[in-house]
Amino acid sequence: MSTVPMGVITLYATGFKVSDIKHLIRNPVKWFSERYVERYTKDMNYGKGNTVTLENVGKPFYCATANQEEYRFHISALEDFFAFMSAKGYGKHLFEIKELSRYYPVAKAEFKWVSDKTPRPEDQVAPIEFMLKDAPKRVAELQTGSGKTLMSQYVLFKSQMRAIIIMQPQFLEGWLDKKGLEGLLGIKEPVSPGDPTDLYVVHDTRDFMDLIELAKSKTLDAKVIVVKNTVIRAYLGYYFETNGDDDKYGCAPEYLMQTLGVGIRIMEEAHLDVNLNYRMDCCFNTWKTIYLSATLSTNGSYFMRKIYEKMFPEDDCISMEYKIYTIVKGYSYHVDNPKRYKVNGFMGMYNHANFEASVLRLGKFKRYMDIVYYMMDDNYFRTYKPGQKAIIYLYRADLCIEAAKLLKQRYPNLKVTYKIGTITAEEGYSGDIIVTTLKSTGTGKDLPNVAFVGVTISINSEQTNEQVKGRARKPNDDTIPVFAYCYAQNIEKQVKYHHEKKRIFQGKVIAHQELSTGIYL
Repeated sequence: MSTVPMGVITLYATGFKVSDIKHLIRNPVKWFSERYVERYTKDMNYGKGNTVTLENVGKPFYCATANQEEYRFHISALEDFFAFMSAKGYGKHLFEIKELSRYYPVAKAEFKWVSDKTPRPEDQVAPIEFMLKDAPKRVAELQTGSGKTLMSQYVLFKSQMRAIIIMQPQFLEGWLDKKGLEGLLGIKEPVSPGDPTDLYVVHDTRDFMDLIELAKSKTLDAKVIVVKNTVIRAYLGYYFETNGDDDKYGCAPEYLMQTLGVGIRIMEEAHLDVNLNYRMDCCFNTWKTIYLSATLSTNGSYFMRKIYEKMFPEDDCISMEYKIYTIVKGYSYHVDNPKRYKVNGFMGMYNHANFEASVLRLGKFKRYMDIVYYMMDDNYFRTYKPGQKAIIYLYRADLCIEAAKLLKQRYPNLKVTYKIGTITAEEGYSGDIIVTTLKSTGTGKDLPNVAFVGVTISINSEQTNEQVKGRARKPNDDTIPVFAYCYAQNIEKQVKYHHEKKRIFQGKVIAHQELSTGIYL
């Protein structure tokens, strides 16, 4: 006797879709999806003994149409899904199971290696060979400065198939310049009629829709497609908000890579916006997905640690021996009255923007800069050699501009610049001393000759700490680069973050020194 399926399960490379969901199982499927939403509580004390427990609900790590008639989950959740549904009385046999092959027709791309740089046998050949293996996902967790961009582009060169690179907008410039696609593969964006159309850069939704139309009409020539992740977020958002309507874009997510003829999907700086990257895995069927990052571990919640574990399984990952060449120094100072400094933000979490606002409000910014001078004089200028750079991090962009003015006055013989917002890399990174923010220069900016990094921001994230430390690079001479940070010795959360750094950097640095500036704000 035939049985009407309770739903259709469509499997693909990194995700699966549940569709045609019958009324009987709508609630169970919804209940299953709820385990992929991070929830955490915070006790808020409003005085007079009144404590209220607030629940904060994070972003969902799945996709669902607004009418809840279609769900997308990560492929790692498949067995859990069947077990959950079976426990509710709906066994695997009650579902129709389909499969989309990841071996769809892929557009060939005749890449040429135009750079005189070739992979280093000691630490780059093995990751390249690993990424070239026939597998739906490869994850390269490689230290900052190891040459992840070169290695991934060498993979494209060896694969000879069309690729799509998805990244946050701030990394676009670096991938397109002479150290990236242009310098390694000789590929650059056309600027005038008649230029080669090897590269298609998607800046916005209109570009993306045009790209899909070119692919569907068989007139897309690009070897490499570069897309801002904001465009992908809008694409997925539209599809699920409109209950699977693909009229605007002309392509459902699971068929996107096949439609574009893409063989390799490269995810730059995979630790950033893990939520979107995870949901892309839920939705896209790709011949091969490559994740690149220097930091694929997290000191976040149990929920997020499990997400990382499922998204970047050990069998799909490669890492190389960690090279230790940096000294870390933590500089303490005091504030005159901690209660005058606002440090809490949403749900009582530490907010350094609020701390900097307090420094300004209390008229302490010039004194705050004395801490920066102290760190620089103790490190950068003690061993300074012409050509060496220093990077100083503040949280607020306007304070970067003010700090640059003060640094120019104090060190008139050196060039001081700031890299924020729309300031070009050529201009912003041209200084001997560069003042910047975590957003502008926190990840993926490989600057040569950085001997000193000074961070005034209290950072707890394991990933961000590792990335910012990685801006200090091993020089060609005997100079030992220094990563320095400061913290108020009588502000509890700043001290807590200082101790967290000691844990994060244990075994990854030459030494971790604790020093006092003796400065009072």
